[in-house]
Amino acid sequence: MKTAVLIFSEEYIKVTKGMFVVWRNHASEASKKCRVDVLLNNEHWAANEITQELGTNSNIILQQLPFKMPNTLCNEIFSWCEKYRILRTGRTALGQCLNLIISPVIMIYLVFRLRQLNPSAVYSHNGGWPAGTLCRWIILAAFLARIPKRILIIHNYPNPVKNEVLRVLFSPIRLIQARMMDLCATSIVTVSDSARTSLEGVIFNRPVVRIHNGIPLSAISPHITADIPALNWEPSAAVAGFVGSLYPTKGPHVLLDAFKFVDLSCELALLGPADPVYLKLLQHKASLCPNKVVFLGFHSDVDAFMQKIDILVVPSIAFESFGMVILEAMKHKKPVICSDFGGMKEVVESGVTGLVVPAGNDLALANAITVLLSDADLRNRMGMAGYQRVSELFTSEKMTAQYDELLN
Repeated sequence: MKTAVLIFSEEYIKVTKGMFVVWRNHASEASKKCRVDVLLNNEHWAANEITQELGTNSNIILQQLPFKMPNTLCNEIFSWCEKYRILRTGRTALGQCLNLIISPVIMIYLVFRLRQLNPSAVYSHNGGWPAGTLCRWIILAAFLARIPKRILIIHNYPNPVKNEVLRVLFSPIRLIQARMMDLCATSIVTVSDSARTSLEGVIFNRPVVRIHNGIPLSAISPHITADIPALNWEPSAAVAGFVGSLYPTKGPHVLLDAFKFVDLSCELALLGPADPVYLKLLQHKASLCPNKVVFLGFHSDVDAFMQKIDILVVPSIAFESFGMVILEAMKHKKPVICSDFGGMKEVVESGVTGLVVPAGNDLALANAITVLLSDADLRNRMGMAGYQRVSELFTSEKMTAQYDELLN
């Protein structure tokens, strides 16, 4: 079977699996119709994981670039600079300069590689904007290699530059980057209407296509391998669950502040990796709650966790353009409480599949948790409505079909 599409992704640190899950689902679904090449940057954190999950699929060819980016090598060589802010800033600047110096060589390689593979389309799954350098360069290389369709998929909001001096310095660079994508990409896509508003007419001088993310609807994820250890936790009462990296933007501190006001007998369980310093703050807040709070750490089998909780709470206060974990909860017929930040309110239908509360409002969040945990019938109705909603609007089949439409 001839290679039909190439899916590219560039990530370095495993902070969240949201984008990984999307392009994995995209590759898996697309492979039912054609051959798919998955190309990753050399340093991609998910290289081993994706090999285990999709390596047996004969229609998917998994590859990594044979080189590290100059800024990565610079970070490795000058790792001792990490302790000093000024030196760390200088190291970053040096790495970016080296990227630009070596960029013609990398571009020649990418063009040659794409001509060898000769896909009909390149899908570049990018984080925020401008995010991954290679995610943009692969679109430019596809343009130079005359690949018919070149699709840039942006999974999050533009990365803000808070420092005024840096904002002035970076503005011309970001403008050039955006105009280059305006020229070279046949389609620019993002994952929610909220994210599209931040990109269309603000960053790009062209329409941005919105394609919601999707997941497979099998009861258990087909990507879970047998060697994953069991989730060693059994709840002692009705459970409000949280899934995700324990970082401030995800709002777990808001959730714990809210849980102090939840009086009925229940439990709060948080599943996900944590920043050690931030975790200490969360543990202190947990000690002030009248009900049990458990920190379960990282575990790959999210399905097992979803089966044990009664509601999912997603209290994000920043950078939540969609919320993939919401789909996982809806697949398991669990109602969802989320904040009204970003694209989450496009997924959760408030009052039908769950409740939407103001971002950062701990009292409103506490009230929503109390309402759902105290009413099993309401939870069941919302859970069933959520499953119906994800079945109709947010499947990986529907997502991939919309990506396919961009090839016409």
